[in-house]
Amino acid sequence: MKLQRTLSIRANLAVLVAVCLLPAMVAAAGILTYHYQRQRAQLVGEAVASARALKNSVNTELAAVQTILEVLATSPYLQNQDLAAFHAQATKVLSGSFINNIAVIAPDGQQMVNTAQPWGRPLPKTGVAAQVERVIATGQAEGSGLRIGDRLRRAWVGEAVPGRAG
Repeated sequence: MKLQRTLSIRANLAVLVAVCLLPAMVAAAGILTYHYQRQRAQLVGEAVASARALKNSVNTELAAVQTILEVLATSPYLQNQDLAAFHAQATKVLSGSFINNIAVIAPDGQQMVNTAQPWGRPLPKTGVAAQVERVIATGQAEGSGLRIGDRLRRAWVGEAVPGRAG
């Protein structure tokens, strides 16, 4: 009888401990879940805010690029077909900006000027003829969207503006 009474005391103590700990464990799990969801929502909100800020910054930079290109498109050197002088002018403009390269492309896709190459070097036809055709047809500037370059395998964005050559 004494053995049975000892077991029942131990069993009762185990049940008592389980009854006391179980609600605390459920509450702790609930609190942890709540804090996880709250932190996750906060991180998502911060990521969205960062993405919007980055988008606005990129749009501002692209607008600046378009403005520079539109000003260059009215260059008297282009109007007079003095492409060597335009190459020099465009190269000088590039030295004070974050633009990597300026190319003047004829309607048939032939590059006439490309500041990535020294003046006088033969230039290829461009691979963005469809974009050039749309810019010529509409008279409106157009961005290429994000692309990966064939040679350097780096991301780049192109902006095409109609020229005002005479």
